[in-house]
Amino acid sequence: MFLRSAQRQKWIRIPTAGATPTDSSIVFQQQTAINNFRLRRMVTAASVRLRPGWRYISFLSVCSLILSAALAGETAQPKSESHLFYGDPTEMSAAEIIEGLQEAGTSPNDGDAFYFCRAFEVACEKAGPDELRSLSGLFTAFPPDSFYKARLFDALANAWLMRKVPGLLAPRPDFPMPAATLPSALSDYPQDLIGAVKLYRQVIAPFESLVAAKIPEQTKIDFQTNKPGFWDKVGRLFTSKGGASTEKILAYRWGGWCGTGSEYFRTPHSVALLVALVAEGRWAEAAGAALSVTPDSGTAGARRVLVASVPDPAKVLMGGLVWGDLKPRDYRAAKRREVLLALLLGMPGDQRVAQMIELARLAAPDGLPLYLCAIGKLIRRGTPPPGTVWRSGSFGDAFDMISVEPAGEIAEKDALDFLCSKATSKLTVEEAKTLAEIFKDKRRPETIAALHRLLEHPSVTVAKVAAETLETLGQKVEIPPKTGPVRYSLRMQEGPFADRKVSWTVQRQSTSTGSTSTTDAAGVIELPRDLFLGQTDDPVSAIVLRSEGMDSPADPWFGITLPAPPDSDETIPVEVKTVPLRVRFSLPRPQKEMGPMEVIIRGAPDASSRNPVFWSPATFQLPVTESLDFQHLAPGVYPAEIRITGARTWTGHLRPGEVKELTIPMRRASDVTFQLLTPKGWHPNALLPELWQNGQRLTADWDYEKLRFRGFTEGRYLLHIPSSNEVKSRVRAVLPDGPKFQRTDIPFEIGPDAPAEIDLGRIPIKTE
Repeated sequence: MFLRSAQRQKWIRIPTAGATPTDSSIVFQQQTAINNFRLRRMVTAASVRLRPGWRYISFLSVCSLILSAALAGETAQPKSESHLFYGDPTEMSAAEIIEGLQEAGTSPNDGDAFYFCRAFEVACEKAGPDELRSLSGLFTAFPPDSFYKARLFDALANAWLMRKVPGLLAPRPDFPMPAATLPSALSDYPQDLIGAVKLYRQVIAPFESLVAAKIPEQTKIDFQTNKPGFWDKVGRLFTSKGGASTEKILAYRWGGWCGTGSEYFRTPHSVALLVALVAEGRWAEAAGAALSVTPDSGTAGARRVLVASVPDPAKVLMGGLVWGDLKPRDYRAAKRREVLLALLLGMPGDQRVAQMIELARLAAPDGLPLYLCAIGKLIRRGTPPPGTVWRSGSFGDAFDMISVEPAGEIAEKDALDFLCSKATSKLTVEEAKTLAEIFKDKRRPETIAALHRLLEHPSVTVAKVAAETLETLGQKVEIPPKTGPVRYSLRMQEGPFADRKVSWTVQRQSTSTGSTSTTDAAGVIELPRDLFLGQTDDPVSAIVLRSEGMDSPADPWFGITLPAPPDSDETIPVEVKTVPLRVRFSLPRPQKEMGPMEVIIRGAPDASSRNPVFWSPATFQLPVTESLDFQHLAPGVYPAEIRITGARTWTGHLRPGEVKELTIPMRRASDVTFQLLTPKGWHPNALLPELWQNGQRLTADWDYEKLRFRGFTEGRYLLHIPSSNEVKSRVRAVLPDGPKFQRTDIPFEIGPDAPAEIDLGRIPIKTE
């Protein structure tokens, strides 16, 4: 059994019944750990049950009792729930770690799951074949909904691949040249890199064909609603008990939109495809899968597959990096570059240093910082002067965790010389920050001259890092004067726009960057100067300042477009002009019969109005009223929607500055609500309910959150719930893996005296 000592923060082996300790000091340390644990548990348990005034007395009493028990030499063992891993598992064998993990259980709470995961990863690195089987069992039993399930899988997959894949395949797979032509821009590259791209295209082609093959819609499986099934199939890949085929793994899809947690699926899914292909001996496709993994931490298994399958894996990786710069880049381009560089960094030999330097010289601007980071990982840290304590630098992303094969002394010097040669005051801010952080982390005297050049960079951030590093290297320096942040002073008619949130966007020709800040008491907002430096090829085209949020009609709502600021420390005055607008409603029902009022205002789509499109509309709810007074709207044209239960939704434009008052006649209408009793695996929103009238589908105001149609006037209607076949024919995204069901049609009528809300009740959906 294992326990962490609260004082020593190390794992302590606690002998089980029948064990005979041979060292009294070990026994004392073991007992101290047990008593420390009991002290924490008992003091907490006792104190929370007493009134605050008695807790201090109870604390002393409990401490006294436990100390007496410790001095008396009590030797009872702690309960198994206390056997958690909070220390350093690297000092233990795989068998010891597995024993402790089994005792801790495979359903740790949120606070312990991290330590369980860390111990599991170390055990995977040390495990032999028999121990891998035990770890596979622990992985299978781990909760499928846990965030750490994917990390456990990544560690287990790497360990399995390192032991399953031979050092060299005999014979190696054939990789036919794909028919696709190479881009003309490749002709500008050296011949060796042109050959590398061709080789990469050969190796990746079989896997790309596999992934591109059309999978029948009825066999696709939604990951979100079938996590246990996915992890069960993945777990059986490591056993000989009918592991899942590649096609079964490939059938899983992320059913939600990008940015909704899809990385939690894509990362293990890419590694699962690699494991499945290796298990089936499909080596040509496995080599391409190794180039396409998106692991959170380890790349050793993928590298093992490449080395076994391809005669010159480093050349393949270089070709992939060049190909990534030639292709039209999407949001996954940076991740692909990171994976290929991680694989290349783990290759043995010094040739990769020259290869990465060559690639860095040819890299696309957005890729250069990552190449600098990769080359920096090949350089060892220097020795600090006597009495100096240096903190480790960090680049702030997962690339920090990549393990690297050390480079020889000459190659390391080449890498360091290259990084130093790149240090100039003309670098982009991102490039200069990256170099400064690398030099800070490496602490090498050879970087002193380069750091002095970075001191001259216009970025205060870069200069501060350079100055701090120079001081640790024994250089006394002062930071040259720099231009400060861009400052805007916002004023309204009533005075400064003080202590309010403002969203800002720096727009360039190709990209835009934005955030939210709060003005000070004088109405001043600051934007980082770094956003305006070192971008001569992509200059700033405009600055957009807009009010953040609108909780009531009394709040200001404006958007202002400004030109690029000057290179100056002067505060830029901004006058925010707003006007009032009164909106009157002609209500179709007695006010007490009508529900709450929801108001949505968006920015004007007309650029000539100088009122930019707002990314987030202003939305607020109020009690039903006969008039609405907006107090601070910037002149312009605003698309708006006003919803009141019991009335037809009004959609139109508010025009503050053109009119002072607007009257809106609200038509009598009803909301339609219902409950869908859907088959297992189907969410009501996925069924796409529709409203029809006179054989025509209506453009319905459908509230997805409250499951209701809003604001329908007098008439006869048909509520149509499409069949599963209809739903699948209309939706391109992955749908739940539920049973097929029939269409359902519910006719209803809204009469002249219908209430504000009509409830159609519970509607069962019949399966086929």
